[in-house]
Amino acid sequence: PDFFKYGDGILIDPSGNKSSQQDIIIYSPYMSILTQVSKLFPIDSVFSTIEVKTTLNKTELKKSMKSISKVKRLKKSLNGNIKCNIFAYNSDSSDTIFKNINEIKRELSLGNEELFDNLCVNGSFLITNNSLLKSLSKPQKDYSYILMNLKEKSLPYFLDLIVDAASSNLHPIPIFMKYLGYFKMEIQEWKLE
Repeated sequence: PDFFKYGDGILIDPSGNKSSQQDIIIYSPYMSILTQVSKLFPIDSVFSTIEVKTTLNKTELKKSMKSISKVKRLKKSLNGNIKCNIFAYNSDSSDTIFKNINEIKRELSLGNEELFDNLCVNGSFLITNNSLLKSLSKPQKDYSYILMNLKEKSLPYFLDLIVDAASSNLHPIPIFMKYLGYFKMEIQEWKLE
């Protein structure tokens, strides 16, 4: 959607805590005053991040999961959370990735709230924790994810999950209300009391 832009850099929360370098950051340009020069993105302006990997093996998955857990620990002053995603051009098999997710989660002592939201291997499969998709398909074993073997449709579905979440979770009106106090669109008015 036009309301969002993308870049790369580091996320920062109101307390000064920072993430590691992010490959792709999807953010609102209307709230992002630090990004032009410093590559620092205020956490409240960020909707989503994407870790990009050429080949996703256990080592690269662990690096991505560590980076994502840092992002997920940052504190937002607005409601909602950042959707963190992983995209890879190639990877180990989906069964191996599932096994590695569980091992890395245990090894790093990560809670479900610190894990990625979607993982896409181009031309192969998509792993997601999307609640609607999970309600339609029972997750395998004790994982909080479902696996979709989408082959060439994996990338379009991955992007659709990101855009769909963007339109529902970070609507521009609450943001304008928070920072401007008043917003009018045609005949509707919103005012922060």
